[in-house]
Amino acid sequence: MRVEAKGIAIEVEDAGPREHGRPAVLLIMEADRSPAFPPDELALREGVRAAVRRSFHPTGTMRQMAAVAADRSRADELPRIKAPTLVVHGRDDPLVPLACGHDTARRIAGARFVAVPGMGHDLPPPVVERLLDPLLPHLKKASPP
Repeated sequence: MRVEAKGIAIEVEDAGPREHGRPAVLLIMEADRSPAFPPDELALREGVRAAVRRSFHPTGTMRQMAAVAADRSRADELPRIKAPTLVVHGRDDPLVPLACGHDTARRIAGARFVAVPGMGHDLPPPVVERLLDPLLPHLKKASPP
């Protein structure tokens, strides 16, 4: 799949190592997806194409991953949050254990926690629809009169 972004043309399939004949970028997107809401191959490829067109900075991605891995102080900062908070976490997130979502909500005074069954580390359209039930009342409650 040829994608042009910022004057650079790349073949997404060739934009990284391959495993079992599949491009690494597709494998990464598949790894964090919601098991109850799997995209079809065409939708997954289109998602990759759109992501590359929007922003293709492999070194930036690596820096972000390193920053996440090195972060040790986030938990200590959470009690400082004073805004109404809704913590949403995928019950089937393969990257961040459900207990971490519970811990985040516990550290923020008055936070509400919602675990979404079948949701992984991504946010597929069917999950967005399911989030409206907890999200709309939260936004209404948090909005000024």
